[in-house]
Amino acid sequence: MSRNLPIFPALPLAAAIALGVAACPSTDDDAIDDDDDGADDDDGADDDDGADDDDAGGGLDIDNCVTDIAAEVPSFYSRFFRCVTITMEEGDVVIRSDGLPPHPSPYYEEDDPNWTAWTGDGRQNPNRIAANDLQIRIPAGPSPRNPPLTIDETLVDLVINNDNEYGLGPAGIALDGAAVFNSLAGAGDNIADKAESFDEYNGHPTGGGMYHYHSTMPGSLEVMDAVGYGGVELFGIMCDGTVVLGCTELDGSAPEWESLDAQGGHLGNIEEAGGENHFGNRYHTHICPGSAPDHPYTPEIQYYDECGVVRGG
Repeated sequence: MSRNLPIFPALPLAAAIALGVAACPSTDDDAIDDDDDGADDDDGADDDDGADDDDAGGGLDIDNCVTDIAAEVPSFYSRFFRCVTITMEEGDVVIRSDGLPPHPSPYYEEDDPNWTAWTGDGRQNPNRIAANDLQIRIPAGPSPRNPPLTIDETLVDLVINNDNEYGLGPAGIALDGAAVFNSLAGAGDNIADKAESFDEYNGHPTGGGMYHYHSTMPGSLEVMDAVGYGGVELFGIMCDGTVVLGCTELDGSAPEWESLDAQGGHLGNIEEAGGENHFGNRYHTHICPGSAPDHPYTPEIQYYDECGVVRGG
């Protein structure tokens, strides 16, 4: 099986539109509430031994970041997530992260070992990565909205206009511990314009320093390679329990393209090639640029009823 998912560099606008990178809550400052003064103070705490000990070796990465997953957490999370703390609380899976991407980015401060020079043809935004207290609370057994949604082009329009959409700001978490945002631009913003500011890992930070993704996530594919699942394109999970994949199912097979709804989603087992079924008949989406449907973004519409996100300083 070949991996047909590109790892996007920072792109000129025309190419970015073609690949379908989505946008942020408002302007390039991405004004979700900037309560990040405490997070800045916590910069050294969350990436403690890993990042500090590895300064000479190049900074924070998926091998030295802190990963702490409780024994009772379902194997889907313990197998595939890194750079996070995960616990079970009142039957929910709670994922906490400082949101620092464990890979190079020009959005780190220049004295940070993870900083790299901007090489894109687009326009780097003025924001800089900072630690944030990110918490995603996912129901262990999510329930679909009642009545169930028909996710078609009337709902998936990349415009903020109905209560079925994920909220702006963090709406999920990637395998590498960075935040996942939905596929909507803020009011008055053009999603294509945001493409110019994506780094080589397809992310950029908000005004409060929260680094995040809206489309394919090369950092997550690095995690999949590291845990022995290279070629399988799993990106992360949304706050309601929707799993986000790329051009494959978890078993490595191609999705049934004709079954996908307008945001690339369908119901099916989240099952490994060896037979372990992590989630039965779970709604999940596929971000696969160039494949049907034409929605190479994170999901816009929240399929399941509950979504728990806490962002603190």
